[in-house]
Amino acid sequence: MRQKYQQIFKLNSKKIVSLAVIVALYVLLSWISKLINLSIFPSAPFLKIELTDFIFLMALKIIGLFYTLFITVVVSWLRILYLGDSPIDVFALMLADLVFIILFWGLIFLFNKIIKNQKNSKKIEYLTLSCALVLATVAVSFVMAFFNWLFILPMYGAFMNYPPEVITWFKGILIPILVPFNLIKFGINGIFFVMIYRAVVIIAEQYHHRQFNRTGKTFPVYSIPDFSEELYC
Repeated sequence: MRQKYQQIFKLNSKKIVSLAVIVALYVLLSWISKLINLSIFPSAPFLKIELTDFIFLMALKIIGLFYTLFITVVVSWLRILYLGDSPIDVFALMLADLVFIILFWGLIFLFNKIIKNQKNSKKIEYLTLSCALVLATVAVSFVMAFFNWLFILPMYGAFMNYPPEVITWFKGILIPILVPFNLIKFGINGIFFVMIYRAVVIIAEQYHHRQFNRTGKTFPVYSIPDFSEELYC
């Protein structure tokens, strides 16, 4: 067990390069998203869709939970430097991403335990993946609405001097606008991740140097137990 966790947290040159690539990809896509300025609610133009969350799902498969959470925190705060986001905006975005990642990983882990004796197949793996993404998307949408009501919006009032009537207006759009926005945002990223999932698994296979087994067959590309192995990496 100790050796296993040492392997999880071990930082080698390959992992450092992977972290750098993930950071670069996130910076590029978030910058492009800002240029596109995809706002879907005219009454809340500050809510913009970004095709960046699928990167964290990719990272989860390749480098594991711990370093995915670490990289999420890092790239979130970097937004202050290259996008000019406010600290509270960054905090809210980071919190949403962290909640989504943890929920998705937890659901995958749970599903793996439930169906661990089932025969692996593409159908089962895609079903598990899709169910986890749907449930995580719905959950994070309502969790973030609650967090906004509980402490994020009061932070805007306390630290950015938003008047009480503005905070009241924000609270009024949490359910009718913020929840649908997060459903759409994380839903789009989830769909994109499913579309590229096979490529992600192949990359993960190469990253971890999976070898042929003694029967001459390769490690299955679609392997349910592989999701939660070593914290999903």
